[in-house]
Amino acid sequence: MFRIRRVIDQTLPVDLHAVQQAEEIFRSQFHYVPAEDIRSIGDKLGNPFRERLRYVLYVAESARGVLLGASLVCHDPDLKFCFLDFLAAARGSVRGGVGGALYERVRHQAAAWGCRGLFADVLTDDPEKCPEGDAGLTNASRLKFYERYGARPIVNTRYDTQLAAWGPAPFLLLFDALDSDASLSREWTRKVVAAVLTRKYGDTCSAALVEEIVSSFQDDPVRIRPFRYVRPEKVRSEVVSPQVELAALVATDRHAIHHVRERGYVEAPVRVDSILKVLEGTGRFERVRPRSFPEKHILAVHDKAFILSVRSNCV
Repeated sequence: MFRIRRVIDQTLPVDLHAVQQAEEIFRSQFHYVPAEDIRSIGDKLGNPFRERLRYVLYVAESARGVLLGASLVCHDPDLKFCFLDFLAAARGSVRGGVGGALYERVRHQAAAWGCRGLFADVLTDDPEKCPEGDAGLTNASRLKFYERYGARPIVNTRYDTQLAAWGPAPFLLLFDALDSDASLSREWTRKVVAAVLTRKYGDTCSAALVEEIVSSFQDDPVRIRPFRYVRPEKVRSEVVSPQVELAALVATDRHAIHHVRERGYVEAPVRVDSILKVLEGTGRFERVRPRSFPEKHILAVHDKAFILSVRSNCV
């Protein structure tokens, strides 16, 4: 079982650790991305003015806080679109459904913000344009993943020009209509593409290339590639509500009975069981096995005299 939560910034140690783990996952799976682009994720979260985009990081965590996957998405409230920067599950993760759960959370958030669509860069699945051996098969697998949600590449444009010197192959511009049947207008799409190229690729994409790519969007409405890997009737295009973030629930029978000499039993064991039954029935908690820790942890936050006083009053 895992939960998905949003990381606002890296102020708290737990969020800083999540950002660092997410960066490691992205670094291992997107080796062609410049190190600085991944290393700056924490700064992007805390500074929406950096690229005039609001960045949001979602992480999928186990009950023990181990990161199983992460997604980074940016939001432009003026043009009303979202752009998915990264989405990846940790290598070797034995838990299935992490990538799908993360993408569904991103789609739900984009829809909640009132976005007209969700865009993403995906390396081309054309084997003739993939110099790295079986990279075309890997890219095809990623495109198949997105097709399950109805997201497909925009075609008949120059966007697949190799935008950055570090790209191992041309990028396709993916579009997810977020369960809308509205057509993709040329005017709005051109504004979105111009914003993406200038803000995200400004260091490697010249003004002349930006103009060339933006002008190449001639179709109105913009054309979307037909389904290639998934039958249309199998598409899960509906934007579903995100999974409830489960809270950890720790309880031990060693504290079921506390006896204070002056008062007798102040808590009946049956009351503890009744509370647990109600909490677990809500579906909002995940039962976590309690662990024993040495006394030094208690003494680190409590005075020793206080601990001895508590012991003297308990049996």
